Amino acid sequence: IYTASGRLIRVLDSNNTFESGADMNEGGYHEIMWDGLDVDGNFIANGIYFYKITAKSGSKTVTKIGKLAKAR
Repeated sequence: IYTASGRLIRVLDSNNTFESGADMNEGGYHEIMWDGLDVDGNFIANGIYFYKITAKSGSKTVTKIGKLAKAR
């Protein structure tokens, strides 16, 4: 997860997220839940953030970048 200015605020992996219960190595729909905390354990401020997801299968790698908004 990155700020709008490009600063990395959190890396989500299987050690710090809740996954949908499906095997993440299998194809199909998956969800990863994020608690909204930065790397220091503080809640992020309201605003626009970006995420980057990388999926690997064999020798193929696909990376997607998306946008999310936090408002509360």
